[in-house]
Amino acid sequence: MAYDKAVKIGKAAEYKFINSDNLQMEWIFIGIGNLLPISKDIEDGSEIMWENYGNISNRRAMKFPISEENLLEELNKKKEI
Repeated sequence: MAYDKAVKIGKAAEYKFINSDNLQMEWIFIGIGNLLPISKDIEDGSEIMWENYGNISNRRAMKFPISEENLLEELNKKKEI
């Protein structure tokens, strides 16, 4: 399922690093904010959409993820159109 694959890829990309101010930072996967129906065959793992939100606070970032149940419900609605 696309949702499970996306979560696995997101979690695998988490990492920690030291920034230019010598502060430890980390990139963490917080969830999925959107799923789109795809009508063409594409290679597994292909990136089809990306959006740069710039530098945002943790509080704002935590508003983006949507539960698996709600994502799948929205995806089914898009398929019906």
